[in-house]
Amino acid sequence: MDSSGPQPPVPPAVFECLTRVQRMLLAAGYCYVAGDADTWPLTMVQMVKAGDVLLVAPWIPGIGEELAAYWSTTRAQLGGSAGLLLVGTAETEDPGVRGFFQQTAGAVGYLDARGGQFRLRRGKGWKSKPNALQKHHLRRFLDPAAGRKSASIDCRGQLHRHLEDQQRTRAFIERARRVEGFAKPRVTIGLIAACIAVFVAMLLLGDNPLDPKEGVLLKWGALYGPRVRAGETWRIVSCALLHIGVAHLAFNMFAMYFFGKVLELLQGRWRLGGFFLFSVVTASLTSLWWHPETISAGASGGLFGMVGATLGVLLRFRRDFPPKFWKGLRNWIVTILVYNAVFFALMWRVMDNAAHAGGLIGGLLIGLVLGRSPVRSAAPRWWAWVAAAILGAAAAAFGSYAVGRIPADAPLDPPGIVREREKREKLAPIRELMSLLNAGDATVEETRKLSQAARSKTMDPRAAARKIREELLPKLEDKESAERLLRRAERVPDKEGQLRPQIEALLEARVRYAHTVLRAVEAPGDDSRIVEEQREDLRLHAARSAVEQTLHLIRIRTTMESPAD
Repeated sequence: MDSSGPQPPVPPAVFECLTRVQRMLLAAGYCYVAGDADTWPLTMVQMVKAGDVLLVAPWIPGIGEELAAYWSTTRAQLGGSAGLLLVGTAETEDPGVRGFFQQTAGAVGYLDARGGQFRLRRGKGWKSKPNALQKHHLRRFLDPAAGRKSASIDCRGQLHRHLEDQQRTRAFIERARRVEGFAKPRVTIGLIAACIAVFVAMLLLGDNPLDPKEGVLLKWGALYGPRVRAGETWRIVSCALLHIGVAHLAFNMFAMYFFGKVLELLQGRWRLGGFFLFSVVTASLTSLWWHPETISAGASGGLFGMVGATLGVLLRFRRDFPPKFWKGLRNWIVTILVYNAVFFALMWRVMDNAAHAGGLIGGLLIGLVLGRSPVRSAAPRWWAWVAAAILGAAAAAFGSYAVGRIPADAPLDPPGIVREREKREKLAPIRELMSLLNAGDATVEETRKLSQAARSKTMDPRAAARKIREELLPKLEDKESAERLLRRAERVPDKEGQLRPQIEALLEARVRYAHTVLRAVEAPGDDSRIVEEQREDLRLHAARSAVEQTLHLIRIRTTMESPAD
């Protein structure tokens, strides 16, 4: 038992179990956020760890309805991840305990400190109960031997300290809000909106942002060294608004909201915007220095700058932060950096780690130089402006050096775009030829429909024959159109020389088919004419299929050939 106060008027078994539970939770990383140290352990305490909220209270017979009403209200405020743990001497099947479970919802556990049994109801949903409300944890709470390692923890003293830390943190945050007039993270939300707007604009204008090609990325402002050297310096900033796919955008916007709102609270709107912009510049310059001929895009360099600036403010103004808040924020930043280091080590082939490092360093330096105390609205001192000027000059000099390393003869388009352009140029004759072939197919199809209309008597056979003779046959027999089609075929890279004879055969098959249809329409009821038409239709289909197969093979071969070929 704790020696910091007199024995409370509760059964010894309940006191011991309550103390053991809270000691074990404290040892596991939970901390107090609500409770009354003077009436502990009779008071209900609220403990939190990484988003898990657990209320721990003694079970007092006769107040089940009042406790159920309080728990319902508290659960609605805390959300589905909150849980309630009660400790008493009543049996788990006691009518009062059973009635409480029936009246309430959510994750609730009950420990029979005397009988060594427990009752547990799991909440609904994947995040509906704290981690502590699991069967193996409840068994350990009831085992006196399991609490020996944490027996030295002073629960009442910890409750005092934690509540004082909570009060200091709340006062610190409220004072930081007043200094800058902070209400909502407006700049953070504005940056997120700008990135989403670019993504939506790409969708609306027909450029696929889900899996954009290199040409699309360059069109929308991605970073690429040779183009920056050629004068497109705006890409150093514009690349931060461009993202490659939904996952890239969603991950960065999620991180931006959490990083940005913290930094905007601590430093205000204008500093957040300035720190982000400076970090984007240093991230882009570092990326140009490390791999100048690689296309890169995304706000992650600026995000790392936000983390670096927050760290700089923490280091410079440590005395202005409540110790608990300072430690928690420091651990949060370290955890972010460690997780990202591991993640990017695994994904280094597709991640621009140079930009991340440049953004982090730039944010750290600008935070150290121009950051202010979160609770004091003092203008930067003269040496801060001098240091900022030196920092800006250093960034400019580094940028000049990084851009100067880009080869002067580097092409303005990366190899992938060059290959894609050459491929399109090689495939252009095939596309033009297909367009002409499709025009002839349309004439043949119209002829076929007239034949069917005349045979089904939905159209006068004489009118159908007249249209075929006067309009459609001249198109199919036009020698100038045929020569134009053959000239286009000669531009197609047909190494085997099969395409021209096949197209000539197709043209002849079209004319024969049209004449056959005309004869069949002019002699309605003659079955031999219909059979002849069907035979010519099959020959026409075979000729068209031969051309299509040859063009398909040529297209595959052309696509697979390298530019050097």
